Amino acid sequence: MQPKTPLRRFFWIGEPIPYLPGQTVAAALNEAGIFEFGQSQTGMRAAVFCGIGQCQNCMVQLENGAETESCLLLCSDGLRVQKRGFDTSRLEQEHV
Repeated sequence: MQPKTPLRRFFWIGEPIPYLPGQTVAAALNEAGIFEFGQSQTGMRAAVFCGIGQCQNCMVQLENGAETESCLLLCSDGLRVQKRGFDTSRLEQEHV
């Protein structure tokens, strides 16, 4: 059996993360060894809990500032995602 080969990448806090077509951001992050997505609204560690978007514990922030459930968000090539409330100006300074 041939291993799955990542075909594309999205960016988590500026770092490239490989993913397979049809994979959610949460699944790709977990596969890359990333299990904490910042803090939830309650101040607890944000991570995948229910996996169906009901609990909203895996919320992440998109490049445009919108927030969404990472367990429902399909990966797309070049997508930029960060922790909820992440200060994107830090990334801009690092890449100058």
